[in-house]
Amino acid sequence: MSEQKITKDTVVAQIPELNPAAVDVLWNLGMGCVHCIMADNETVEEAAAAHGFNLDELLKVLNEAK
Repeated sequence: MSEQKITKDTVVAQIPELNPAAVDVLWNLGMGCVHCIMADNETVEEAAAAHGFNLDELLKVLNEAK
């Protein structure tokens, strides 16, 4: 896993590289974002808003995923 944290500005397609376990978190939340056509252009902030999730809480669980 990378030492970089997932931030609000992280592009969704970068998540598997930063923390592969975070992909499962997204999937379990009903967010297939990493496999979405928008993944290369959508930030975590935009994905959270589109799915109605609190950004700070989402970032916390994505970065803590193991």
